[in-house]
Amino acid sequence: MLKDDITKEMLDDICNSDIIVFVTPVYYYTVTGQLKTFIDRMNPIYNMDYKFKDIYVISTAAEDEVRTFKGIKEDIKGFVDCYEGTKIKGTLFAGGLEKPNDAKKRDDYMKMAYEMGSKIKGGL
Repeated sequence: MLKDDITKEMLDDICNSDIIVFVTPVYYYTVTGQLKTFIDRMNPIYNMDYKFKDIYVISTAAEDEVRTFKGIKEDIKGFVDCYEGTKIKGTLFAGGLEKPNDAKKRDDYMKMAYEMGSKIKGGL
């Protein structure tokens, strides 16, 4: 096991989770380097028994174009495809958010986030 901030206990917690929610802003049309590193560091759980089956993705970006979130979808799909029985159950891609409080002004995004959270909570 590598000696870094990812501990065996953390990996066990991930394996014992029902749901994983990935949250990231868009950086150069993909996930942040920190999230990519975290996903890569989860590689040891590939051969472990894992409980999670449902994956959710929340991402924000200043740009609001069709292509903006394509890289996020592909990166997370790459993770999901490696774990049998897992699937992306929900996504929230919120574009057009440039300033720190822009999301608070977007009732549509706030409602979608609430609804997604309600579905997740309802499934527990």
